[in-house]
Amino acid sequence: MRFQTLSEARWIFAVLVLLVIVTFGLLLLRGNTVGIQATLAAMWGLFLGGTLLFYLSKTLIITIFGTLLGASVAEIKSVVDGVQNFTQIAQQLTDLLNKAFDPPPHIYNGSAFLFLLLVLLSCLPAYSEK
Repeated sequence: MRFQTLSEARWIFAVLVLLVIVTFGLLLLRGNTVGIQATLAAMWGLFLGGTLLFYLSKTLIITIFGTLLGASVAEIKSVVDGVQNFTQIAQQLTDLLNKAFDPPPHIYNGSAFLFLLLVLLSCLPAYSEK
């Protein structure tokens, strides 16, 4: 990741630190509920998607998401397969996170799906013609 100026690097670092503080604060104050997980998934999904969009090349973003979805929009069957692949990735992410902690925090499938969907939607401008 290349930063144009030092102030840009500080800005990204400040946002990252703020997200980490909010994450731990919400988990400590409110516990592990579906609403908290959805909120955190949305925050981190938008942050990661925005970071990918601004700091990775357009071709790399298209390659990453094309590989994850594994489908071309030209065929309906491929789109359905892509959505199924996307759902399987969300399920695998959920399973990995649940296994990483002892006792498992029970991460809801919807939160992982929301996270991946927001990362994907944040990167959609990379598909524009310009």
